[in-house]
Amino acid sequence: MNAVGAVDIGIAGRAEHHRIALGAAAIGVRGWIGVVIGLHLDDGTSDAIDQKGRANELGRDDMHAAREEPAPERHEDQILSTAAKEGISNSAMRVFLAGAAGAIGRRLVPLLVRAGHAVTGTTRSAEKANELAGAGITPAVLDVFDRQAVIDSVSSARPEVIIHQLTDLPQQLDQVRISASYPANARIRIEGTRNLLAAARAASARRFIVPSIAFAYAPGREPHPETDPLNLADPIRAVTVKGAADMEQQVLQGEGIVGIVLRYGLLYGPGTWSSAPERKPAVHVDAAAHAAVLAVTRGQPGIYNIAEDDGVIAIEKARAELGFDPQYRLDCDLLR
Repeated sequence: MNAVGAVDIGIAGRAEHHRIALGAAAIGVRGWIGVVIGLHLDDGTSDAIDQKGRANELGRDDMHAAREEPAPERHEDQILSTAAKEGISNSAMRVFLAGAAGAIGRRLVPLLVRAGHAVTGTTRSAEKANELAGAGITPAVLDVFDRQAVIDSVSSARPEVIIHQLTDLPQQLDQVRISASYPANARIRIEGTRNLLAAARAASARRFIVPSIAFAYAPGREPHPETDPLNLADPIRAVTVKGAADMEQQVLQGEGIVGIVLRYGLLYGPGTWSSAPERKPAVHVDAAAHAAVLAVTRGQPGIYNIAEDDGVIAIEKARAELGFDPQYRLDCDLLR
């Protein structure tokens, strides 16, 4: 299983960040038929999602931009009811999810679909692209280090919101390979984030959400609020912590974009290296995904601790501003 993840956040996986190939998907939510989108679209097709949104507002379901695909077998009333119960806004938006087939991404996709968002999701695998299409989103196989390809892909999707869930660490829980992968993971956070931000500006995206780490605070009084500094002098993980800090600053200082940083605890649950929390601070992968979908429409620019209320970090801000619930669990999975 190629799951976006990081050992330093307890996830099994690799980044979805290699060469490009496009898939296509249709999504059936709120009574309309989704559109098929590729990386390189003409002007007429690139306006498809906007046309679809206008058609939905007029109560029509007969507009399409490329070719229609069968809608997923879900009853829209049930979908919208579930989204409402989970505290997810039903205000449909165009979302670009970088790392859609990873440990968090695979849990995030059904939540975004339930909320009615039009989602383009990246992966490095053609096989995973087909699975993403089957889940009701538009897949793009993307190398996040290819700056122009990233700009082209994001521009084609025309997202209002970008969610960055990319990391680059080994699938296996092997400390030697993990330590060797830290520089590559830091590159994702620094260079990959820079490319995604450039693409966000080019596409006039309004909101940018990134994952960071809540278990790298400098030693001090607990629970740690978001204002506490990260431990940049960590003797073991200095490279990865500095990468996270660089990523955070890029996003928070981005002009014209609402930057949201989600500092995750150590992940556990489906698709990670642990079925239960092993050390603090911890967070279930479903609660982490739920926080990301909440941040699509909620929260002011800034940093939010996303973890269980275990006394190590403070989560009051995330509870109050995002509606974060550390006990949230998802009732389905993207990849069967």
